[in-house]
Amino acid sequence: AVQGIVEFARARGVRVVAELEVPGHAFSWGLAFPNITVACPPLPDTDIGPINTVPLNPTLEQTYSVVQQVLQDMVDLFPDTHLHLGGDEVQIECWAADPGIQAWLAANNKTAQELVAVFAARLLDMAKAANRSTVFWEEALDNMPNLLAPSKAILQLWDRESEFQTALDLGLSVLLSDSWYLDRQEPITGVSSWFWLDTWAQMYGVEPLAQVRPEQQAQILGGEACMWSEQVSALSIHERVWPRASAVAERLWSPAAVNDPGEAAQRLGRFRCRLAADGLPVGPIWADYCSADDSGGPANSQPDSNDSPPPLSSGAVAALVILAFFLGLACAGILARCVGQADQDEKDKGKNKGKGKAAPQPAATGVSTAALASNIATNDAEQVRVAVALDERSPLLPTDSARPPPASLPTAVAVIQGAGNAATPAAATSAAPRERIQSIDVFRGFTVALMIFVDNVGEAFPAIHHTPWDGIRLADFVMPFFDFLVGISLAISFKSIPAQGEQRGKRQMDAFRKATVRFLKMFLLGVLTQGGINFMQYDLQQIRVMGILQRVAVCYYVVALMEIFLPRFPAASPKSYSLLEDSAATGSASTGRPSLRQLTAIFRQYPLHWLGGILLVAAHTAVLYGVDVPPAFGLPCGRGVLTPPCNAATYIDSMILTPDHMYYPANGGEPSSNDITFQRLPECSTCSPGKCQPPDDAPLWCTQGPFDPEGLVSSLNAVVTTVLGLHVGHVLLAVKSPIARLWHWGVASVVQVVVGLVLHYAANMPMNTDLYSLAYLLVSGGAAGLMVCVFYGLVDMWPFAPALWAPFKYMGMNAITMYLFAEGDVISWAFGCFYIGDPDRSLANLLWPTGVYWGDASDNDNLPLHPSHNIALLMWTLGYIAVTALLAWYMFKHSYFVVI
Repeated sequence: AVQGIVEFARARGVRVVAELEVPGHAFSWGLAFPNITVACPPLPDTDIGPINTVPLNPTLEQTYSVVQQVLQDMVDLFPDTHLHLGGDEVQIECWAADPGIQAWLAANNKTAQELVAVFAARLLDMAKAANRSTVFWEEALDNMPNLLAPSKAILQLWDRESEFQTALDLGLSVLLSDSWYLDRQEPITGVSSWFWLDTWAQMYGVEPLAQVRPEQQAQILGGEACMWSEQVSALSIHERVWPRASAVAERLWSPAAVNDPGEAAQRLGRFRCRLAADGLPVGPIWADYCSADDSGGPANSQPDSNDSPPPLSSGAVAALVILAFFLGLACAGILARCVGQADQDEKDKGKNKGKGKAAPQPAATGVSTAALASNIATNDAEQVRVAVALDERSPLLPTDSARPPPASLPTAVAVIQGAGNAATPAAATSAAPRERIQSIDVFRGFTVALMIFVDNVGEAFPAIHHTPWDGIRLADFVMPFFDFLVGISLAISFKSIPAQGEQRGKRQMDAFRKATVRFLKMFLLGVLTQGGINFMQYDLQQIRVMGILQRVAVCYYVVALMEIFLPRFPAASPKSYSLLEDSAATGSASTGRPSLRQLTAIFRQYPLHWLGGILLVAAHTAVLYGVDVPPAFGLPCGRGVLTPPCNAATYIDSMILTPDHMYYPANGGEPSSNDITFQRLPECSTCSPGKCQPPDDAPLWCTQGPFDPEGLVSSLNAVVTTVLGLHVGHVLLAVKSPIARLWHWGVASVVQVVVGLVLHYAANMPMNTDLYSLAYLLVSGGAAGLMVCVFYGLVDMWPFAPALWAPFKYMGMNAITMYLFAEGDVISWAFGCFYIGDPDRSLANLLWPTGVYWGDASDNDNLPLHPSHNIALLMWTLGYIAVTALLAWYMFKHSYFVVI
């Protein structure tokens, strides 16, 4: 039975610390071993029989022999590293009345109080031999003060506040139980309640760190709410313990500022009803009853913020809709004109018409790159002349490019080698037509639309949501696609930095400054939109450091530094580097399959980039499989364990970021909007892979495990995804033939997917989006490369249904605006500022499926029993994507482009 309790607790992340209560409270010991206890005279202050009046006899070796056997049995049954050794309420008067003990004390020149220390010293030796840390009650501070500090024992205080500061000044670690005795009518001395059940509020009001010096607060390890069996029976124990013990638990895990008993009562009331629904005869915290519905909340408790507000009248709804329409137009116009950038190409062409001057390129915050034929590198040995027919692109998720030229402009990308190579074609010496690779815009816009779709529909349709842990689903491709697209844009943005020559250093520093500023802007924008409780509401003690935009910024900056500063090797010799034999020799745009040498030439041009990616993967793998993770939530953990509570990525992130600055528990957002992927595991949800009510035996890590899907360790491999995208951009710049481009991209992508699947299914290295495992990196990165092939073929090579891709193209050309509009909560926050009578009766709750008026109402305190499969939510999401595309079209038509 004991082992079953320990295992039951262990599976839920609960430690069971047993107490060996000696030398006092030993009446039951004497029933089995009469010789080792002491007969006591009647004591006037006790009214509960002999339980507190019979101690052990510390002068007999038989006593220590029995204690040793019992202690060893406890060590065998309870694997926890700590063991409570009691030491409280020793009736020294009993020893003083025992002739045998008095004779021993006289012979050894000891007092009865010193005998406690003699016994404790022997007990500590036994615990040390069993490799157990010890806990004593506060009486040890009087009876054995010289033994506490050397043994590093923990002191549990239960009665005397004066001992509190003394224990801290001695450097002892402390557990608190004073004011948290569940069997007392007055838990706090001198403070009484008219109703016994109101004592929970008194316990809730006790702040354990009050009046504790900051340098000593770390010595307060926690506390314990105690219920002693003298005062209860099997019929009454549950109603005396629950839910009052929950008030103590919330006090211990909550910040001091969370202290409103009225708000706590709502939470305790819901929890009480859940316990009652499980069949436990729990007590009340006020006069209430639990309803029979599935919510588990008190039927007549006070309404909380989750209850629906009064319905709106038809006139109020009409007014709100009209206001929302005009407010939306105003927001779109203000946003575009404040942070947008109008395309000046048409005006500039008009101004420069007839002057023989090329129209100036639009201003951009990234590195300025030449889009026409120009010299990019010169030295004594050779001259490399590049004609690039690509429009300028931003290296970030947003795009800086101005309004694109017509899609009918022909492709004209060529790399021409000078000195010793083929003659330079005449076309390369003059301005080449500009080529707009529209498929990249379409892919970017498609990814934004996919993000909106899975984020809004995933909860209702778990099959497309993030995988609970190992594996991959539709939503798991969104973040890698963004990281991948960053790499493509980087290659294009920094193409003007020469491989060598006098201008290289100057352009490198210019690019470095601009990339740094852009990184800081992106990271700050991410913190502003994802780091707080809500948009424009931030608790700096619990602000989230990493997030979606923050990770994009990190990927951009690391790979930008690679592209800016790492050398590349453009043409070592005609024999070893023949990248364009597939198309340059003939000028054909339909050349067949390139050779293996041609496919690998681009890799040989950037060896240090790939070396950097390999080192990042090696570091990530070394952390995941090499870091020895300490036990967590009662689980042993160790090296190479990749479970939610035990993985090295979460462990390292928790040490560096600390849980208060991760996604959970201080997730930087409204707690009801938490999207913890592993909470959809079967251990944590009754409708896995959906997120529903947890099972009765759900482990503690399901709700308390720290977590950040965009953490520091997982970002190592995320950067490598950007390196993979950089390779796609390099091919785009270097290879002329569209067919050859597809071969370069397709072969590399298929190899990645195949290797990733092998690692997942055969090498015990599963795909895991939260850990950004190597298999996940390869499969998602390969999928991104294949998507480039698909869109490039359907949009640029063999245009198919242009109207179908147009909305994605518009969204991709203003991706950062679309992200903020759809996911940054900026617009919904603005609409939430307008309401009628009650903040819940707002435009945001009317237009968005927040669950107040419509949609799936669900939070961590009120989870559903099964996924909703809400078709209305699905249709709203498709409409929301359409509205986003309409905004993107409006900005495109008026040449508004957001820059960072």
